[in-house]
Amino acid sequence: MSLTFNSLLTSSHHYIVTSLHRHIITSLRRCIVTSPHRYIVTSLHRYVVASPHRYIVTSLHRYIVTSLHRYVVTSLHRYVAGDDATKQRRNDVT
Repeated sequence: MSLTFNSLLTSSHHYIVTSLHRHIITSLRRCIVTSPHRYIVTSLHRYVVASPHRYIVTSLHRYIVTSLHRYVVTSLHRYVAGDDATKQRRNDVT
């Protein structure tokens, strides 16, 4: 009877200690490895990928919009001024 009780006690003790050990190791791994890893990966992604992407997209957008605006305004200006210049040249010739 005593042997069975000791065996049961040892088995229970082993189960409890193993479970606690597993829980502690898992918690420590989460705190020491996973969280910093997630933080580092997120930060690196933000600085290495997201910021350059935002910079490139903003620069391209600025360049395209500015170029189109400049082209449209210059074309309109030349068209309007060209008509006046053509009329002036015709008047000068005659």
